[in-house]
Amino acid sequence: MTTTIVDTSGRHESLREFLIASGIGIRCVNCNATNLSRPNITLYTSKCGHDECDNCLAQLYERRATIPCRFATCQEMLKKTDFRIKEFQSGNVHKEMLVREELSKIYCMTFDDFGGDAARYDAYLEEIENIIFNLVNDVDLDATKAKVLAYKNKHSILIDSK
Repeated sequence: MTTTIVDTSGRHESLREFLIASGIGIRCVNCNATNLSRPNITLYTSKCGHDECDNCLAQLYERRATIPCRFATCQEMLKKTDFRIKEFQSGNVHKEMLVREELSKIYCMTFDDFGGDAARYDAYLEEIENIIFNLVNDVDLDATKAKVLAYKNKHSILIDSK
């Protein structure tokens, strides 16, 4: 079975542009190399959800330990350890995985920590999902990060014990 992809929007001048815009071709934010232009490229996704290729990462972190994200509007300060090999086509899926991993270290309460109160535990889980949504979709970032930091400071003893 063959799948045909058609761009009816008229916004893309080439098939390559269309594939990249649709998420089929993934682009390095620094050098604009894609998995279409360099088939053996290894792409890494930062904790902020932006992609860099293996060549750019090697060059960028050769002389400095921390640099701002190369995506024009982001500027999140990143270390080389803030990147993971890109496993999914969609940057948001990968970004959500990273956000969930980081938050699981902070929001680590279990049902037993709520004394069996299902309603309180459900509200806690719902709050975590709202935080994940905000961080992944860049909604109220400053307020959300402040909320996470306040929770982390308030529950540091519990977090350290888990």
